[in-house]
Amino acid sequence: MEHRGATPRVFISYSHDTNAHREGVLRLSQRLRKEGIETRLDQYVNGTPAEKWPRWMLNQIDWAEFILLVCTETYYRRFRGHEEPGKGKGADWEGAVITQELYDARSATIRFVPVLFDAIDERFIPEPVRGHTFYVLNTEQAYQDLYDFLLGQAGVEPAPVGIPRRKSRRRAKPLVYGAQVDSGARAGAGPPPLTELQKLLKSYLQENWPTLSTRQEFTRADLFLDLETATPLSPERVFAIVCDRPALEVLLSAREFFEARAARGFSAAAAVSEADGIVCSAIVRCALVAAERYVRAKVAADAHHDHDPVRSSEHLVACIEAAVRLGFGLCFSAGSPQPENVFRLVHPVPEPGVPGEEGAALSAAELLATIERRELQTGQEYDPDYLRTFIRRRARKLGAALVVSTDAAGGLESGEKRAELLKDLQEQFELRTFFQQRADDAMPLWARQMQDSLLHALGPIFDFSRSSTDRQANR
Repeated sequence: MEHRGATPRVFISYSHDTNAHREGVLRLSQRLRKEGIETRLDQYVNGTPAEKWPRWMLNQIDWAEFILLVCTETYYRRFRGHEEPGKGKGADWEGAVITQELYDARSATIRFVPVLFDAIDERFIPEPVRGHTFYVLNTEQAYQDLYDFLLGQAGVEPAPVGIPRRKSRRRAKPLVYGAQVDSGARAGAGPPPLTELQKLLKSYLQENWPTLSTRQEFTRADLFLDLETATPLSPERVFAIVCDRPALEVLLSAREFFEARAARGFSAAAAVSEADGIVCSAIVRCALVAAERYVRAKVAADAHHDHDPVRSSEHLVACIEAAVRLGFGLCFSAGSPQPENVFRLVHPVPEPGVPGEEGAALSAAELLATIERRELQTGQEYDPDYLRTFIRRRARKLGAALVVSTDAAGGLESGEKRAELLKDLQEQFELRTFFQQRADDAMPLWARQMQDSLLHALGPIFDFSRSSTDRQANR
């Protein structure tokens, strides 16, 4: 509900039942005035008003934003015009005026507010206002409810309306007979399933569209400049652009976005506001989906098993290549080339067939140290169930599966041992695993070209201006 003016104007209509009742009405008026609400009632008039009482009452009803009707048996009788002749003419007159205004407004008004000092008087609320909310002023909370209503601050502030989560309606195939086959089934119709990186981008756009749609640095980004302006941007349209446009065009548009930020003195990792951080994260996710599409086109013809080392030697590109091969998502923060859900195993856990590397407690201790990115402390033992729960909760928080990577070296030069480790970590701890070549291993020309192109495109996005020592630490 919107807040009303700073000092709402209230007229109190009541009957002079008893001196105690008159005093109660006066005290209510005084409390409201003390707390910022301007009230008027007949007891504030010194003698007789200049315009005389009937016109004074009309003027008060015209002046007020709200009229409180203090309902009692006597007030009801006079409001309805049923009082003995000569008694209670004020409440009778006000009742007639109020009834006429409700009639003229077809009851579509909330100006008239019934209030009671005792719940037993509910039956004496006049019929024209019985559909209105009424307040029984016998507790502090009841008074507070009335006060909040008069100030327009009652109820609960509604949450902003987000973007609907649209989905396609189910489709049915037409009736066919004999050997007829639906043409869609023959052609394998239907879009391919979304990758994990595409799912992350799509959900991020939908959740943050109220902010993204108002930020010109996003809506006027180079990626969207040549669009047909008759159709406004939407989460679905942005997602389609990123997935349908040439991957290298999207990548270079993202690169230029962060180059422009750097020219203004902002690093990739330094958001100047929450909204700026949302925009940067959206562009990063667009770039990652484009990078995934680019890598997919390069590695599609490269026959491999899941346990085969990725071709890229640089950790960032290796993560993207592995995500394409194995189908997992990546969580990045702008400015950091280290995915938040990928953890580097310096000492593989466990090494099948190597003495001392097959115990569950040692495996759990090494894995926990790896996921917390800290040094292994010897002598610690953890329950595998505890570690599984720890990993599951961390993955749920990040919104993506946890992944470990290690070099295909030492005991893991054997494809059989790599396959065993990959299976062991997946089955025991729900961890995805990929293996990297050593930096000095020869790379095919296509892999070198892919890696160097991606590093150039992603450089400003992940701030590769850091020292080579820092970058090697990510490996």
